Amino acid sequence: MPPIRSFEELKLMVNGTETPLSAVAQIFLKGPSLLINIFDKKLVPSVQKALCADSNLFVSSTENLISVTFPKPSKEQRQEIIVSAKQSLETTKVAVRNTRRKLLGKFNAEWNKLDTVTRKRLEKEVDEVCAKKTGEAEAIFSLKKAALEK
Repeated sequence: MPPIRSFEELKLMVNGTETPLSAVAQIFLKGPSLLINIFDKKLVPSVQKALCADSNLFVSSTENLISVTFPKPSKEQRQEIIVSAKQSLETTKVAVRNTRRKLLGKFNAEWNKLDTVTRKRLEKEVDEVCAKKTGEAEAIFSLKKAALEK
């Protein structure tokens, strides 16, 4: 499923002006569907037309509420999502390592003022926080990967 942000940025013509969907509707998830609550009922056909440009979506409406249902991803699409998520995990790990390095670099200016025990304790605390955050990211990836491989 595409992120909600891509729907918020969807453009449609309103009174001759190109307007993002987020300016004329509230967008939220409910179960497997994306619901779009249009503030002005007259805009429903315009929004439906913009959404139907992507033929993979099933779009239905009642009054000022549009429901968008997504087809289940194929095995290949699920594998692509897993690869993308793995890349995001690696980017996260790099960011944590870079943050650790920068933080310890800032401490280095003050290291000489600290005794060895305090320096080791601070470095250990930073390492523990970094390991915890990396572990959390890996756990989230593992859960999502397992759900996609079903």
